[in-house]
Amino acid sequence: MTSVIITLTLIFIWSPVCNGQCRGNKSADGVKSSIEDSLRYCIAECLDLTEDEAEEKCAFNTITGRIKGCDSVRPRKESKFKIICHFDYDMDISTLVIENGQPLCDILILSVAVFNKDTNLLEMKSEIWSKVISALKVAKKVGMKVTLRVGSWDESIMHPKEFTRLAKNEQLTAIFVKGVTEFVRKYDFDGITIAWLWPGCPQSACAQNVDRKTVTSFIRALATPLKVNGKIILYHMYGVFSSTIMAAGDYFSDIVDEIDYFYFEDHFQSGDWMPKTDFSFNLKETRDLMGELTTKIKRAKDFKRKVVISVEPAYPSYELRGQQVLKIGTVFVPYSKMNKRLNMPEWCELAKDPTYQLVKNAETQNYAIKSDNIFIFDDQESLTAKVNFVMEFGAGVGLHSLVTDDVNGACGCGKIPYLKLIFNTLKMDCEPIPCF
Repeated sequence: MTSVIITLTLIFIWSPVCNGQCRGNKSADGVKSSIEDSLRYCIAECLDLTEDEAEEKCAFNTITGRIKGCDSVRPRKESKFKIICHFDYDMDISTLVIENGQPLCDILILSVAVFNKDTNLLEMKSEIWSKVISALKVAKKVGMKVTLRVGSWDESIMHPKEFTRLAKNEQLTAIFVKGVTEFVRKYDFDGITIAWLWPGCPQSACAQNVDRKTVTSFIRALATPLKVNGKIILYHMYGVFSSTIMAAGDYFSDIVDEIDYFYFEDHFQSGDWMPKTDFSFNLKETRDLMGELTTKIKRAKDFKRKVVISVEPAYPSYELRGQQVLKIGTVFVPYSKMNKRLNMPEWCELAKDPTYQLVKNAETQNYAIKSDNIFIFDDQESLTAKVNFVMEFGAGVGLHSLVTDDVNGACGCGKIPYLKLIFNTLKMDCEPIPCF
């Protein structure tokens, strides 16, 4: 008991401010003097907990030596894991920087360029130029690396068929590569994210008549001049049609040395063209898929240590046909107004509705269901399980959307709690207090 008290005293002296999640605007001067009362004060004041509850939730874990509750002003621990975020200009980039100036994302992907079919070059989207400058300035200041997204599954940036057209022509490849290199240098990007989305992408948007040798040659041509100048190369893998990806076999081994991170966008997409309810991230299916994928790769060890798996905070809602189909995998009603991708404030509010039955399983996915509707959601347990899986398997976590997190704190867990929980799990030596 004496050793525990000494440990608590030393930790408290090292960090005398409130170390709970609910520190809020309380100053260090406002914290009570004794260790016991201070720890209770951290949580009880803002969560209205009883004394026993406060003592349990706001206390040191004597086994790990960590504090229950993550205070964002504490420094990060050394971590090999990366958080890669697609940035949406609908949000303020300063939201991604916490109180002590630490960035929540290690690498930011910006979609700022569009492909010109006539010149075979990338051009800046003039309508977002001012926002680009602002985002780059903030990101650079706090140490975030920023990559340029090159490609998309449609015409919004660069269609996969345009990649294929360029890859099959050495002269066009040379023109494009030179243009990308100059674009990155001109706007001071830290690298690129290649989103060819070959060989699998939604709605059969990808051209399949391209061989592995052509893919390898094109990726090497694009990556080499950038890597010579110390730039980061990400490769965006699209996990929607996993069967198509699996059918391609091992083409990753040929490019693994050119790529710093393979960004695996892991959600099993459904839509009105394929009206079957499915999970955004079924942990069991993802584990099986990645296991099967690595059996096809000769350099599986090198590949696995570079894989970043996306954990998207946007979840589908479907209209069902009736009571007889209250389960995952059933056919839903196409083109219904009820069918949409929910953001966090929407599903955290719906989850409070007593007419929904909540079914929780961290190994697969949580969902809520009633007679005519089913939607998918995460709680802290299921999200932590996903992040722990990524830590066992790969190099980090990606977020394909940020605006679908609780940007304004409407759920009562603070701003962007989804991303902060990922950050705390990967980067902080603490135990997050359950909130959502």
